[in-house]
Amino acid sequence: MEQESSIAADDRRDVRLAQDGDGEAYARLVRRHQDAVARQMWRFTRDTSTHAELVEEVFVAAYMSLRGYRGTGPFQHWLRKIALRSGLAHWRASRKRREVKPLDESFAARMAEEPTGYSAGEAADLVHRALALLAPRDRLVLTLMHLEGQSVAEVAGSTGWSMTMVKVQAWRARARLKKALESCGHQEASDE
Repeated sequence: MEQESSIAADDRRDVRLAQDGDGEAYARLVRRHQDAVARQMWRFTRDTSTHAELVEEVFVAAYMSLRGYRGTGPFQHWLRKIALRSGLAHWRASRKRREVKPLDESFAARMAEEPTGYSAGEAADLVHRALALLAPRDRLVLTLMHLEGQSVAEVAGSTGWSMTMVKVQAWRARARLKKALESCGHQEASDE
């Protein structure tokens, strides 16, 4: 608890200095929050070069918006919202460019198998590939709720949606994911 208040105080000081043009103060903010942003952005891509670009994008966007930071909440929360918007924009752009990695023939079969035969990396790859079948908003709500473990209220705060909207979006997203996975299974079965 004491460490959190120390980080918050350091953030407030460095934000004020950075808003006044102190580049070293902003560099301290980046160093302090880089790992958390990197973890969050890993949810949006599994490609390491794209991941590095997304992390950089978040900090550039934060720097460009720093004058608008009012300090009413923790800097890290403000930064997480910027990261969320950057990740969502990445998903939308990827979808438009059709960069979603297609599912191979064994995908549905692998999803139906016992999960004990997978390494954590393989399981994560399967989950991310399954979520890539969805539209960005659906993917976002499921990622926040089920991969990051956020509550409905936290998702609402992160996205700016009402709690009712979060619940409806999550329900619809789960239904769409189920339908997409079932169609993969039927397609594979009909190929044999």
